[in-house]
Amino acid sequence: MALIIDALDEQEAAGWQLSLLASRLDRSRFGATVCVLGCGDDALVARLRQSGLTVHVFDRTHGHDVRVLYRLKELLASNRTDIVCTWTPGGALWGRLAALWARVPVMVATEVETAPRSFIEQRVDRLLARRTAAMVADNEATASRAGLACGDNGRVQLIRPGVETEPSEAATPALPLPEVPAGWNVAVTACPLTPPMGLLHLVWALSILRYADQRLHLWIVGEGPQRSRLAEEASRLDVGSRVHFLGRRDDLATVLRRADVFVLPSRRGESSFAALEAMALGVPVVLPDVEGLRHLADGGRCGRLIEPGYPKSIAAGVFQSIRHAEQSRQMAARAKAHLREHYATDRFVAQYEALFAELAEARGLA
Repeated sequence: MALIIDALDEQEAAGWQLSLLASRLDRSRFGATVCVLGCGDDALVARLRQSGLTVHVFDRTHGHDVRVLYRLKELLASNRTDIVCTWTPGGALWGRLAALWARVPVMVATEVETAPRSFIEQRVDRLLARRTAAMVADNEATASRAGLACGDNGRVQLIRPGVETEPSEAATPALPLPEVPAGWNVAVTACPLTPPMGLLHLVWALSILRYADQRLHLWIVGEGPQRSRLAEEASRLDVGSRVHFLGRRDDLATVLRRADVFVLPSRRGESSFAALEAMALGVPVVLPDVEGLRHLADGGRCGRLIEPGYPKSIAAGVFQSIRHAEQSRQMAARAKAHLREHYATDRFVAQYEALFAELAEARGLA
């Protein structure tokens, strides 16, 4: 079996799901090899290798480096790979093309992104989907896209992402955390710093909360092209001293333990590892009311839902989470139970193993 991804980053939805699955698969039944077709998180790659997994990192000189396709095809053929499972658009394209070339019997594609794609990408997706045994979606939003791509909702499997519902004990921060005055609250968000994530609206919401006399600091975890724009806007709104850019952090759980509330202002319905981690730690969450994330908040029972793109709605969600602390604690307790039922790691891995076994048996590989 080969698990193929374009770029391996544990803080992205695809990277965390693939690494979790690869490290937890029953190796007596599934001999997994991880193939990274672009950049890989060095620490994560090393950790997977230390766990006994074989990880191949293919260095591409550009996005359409066909040499990677040939090398991947040769690897799949020489290993006599019988199942290929892909993540990310790039991984799905190159991985399935190489699998077809190498005559791999079973192809599975996992959809975790809802970003718009070009007309040509959609056409290629549909052509490859005809030869794909199953499409896996991690929430309702990606399930809708996968159904459109393959034209057959019966081949779409909904497998919700997994998270450790009983996190390990707190550790010392890998890097210092920002200083926060006594009596002030901390809101944390963690996501790529790109326009679709709605972070400008979050900064505007912080400005609204300042006028409401809400003593609040915002910690932004992640990297991306919008960082300078966000810093400029925070300075213009006179909240620059309250906004802290923490960059990429490998100790996200430690950062979240300091939070009074976790906020995700995204306009897209992609699964958020940081939101799941916050809920597992008992941190109240404020999530966008969009398809894909609505289930995570259980319709508002396990977290406050806000209207993405509207700073007043975001500000209201944060304000209520902090001011109504007891209600927030009750929501956080329900969230942990919700995770155990629907998002537990064992459930996530078992569903993938059952799918792989079913498809292998249907092709006479079991």
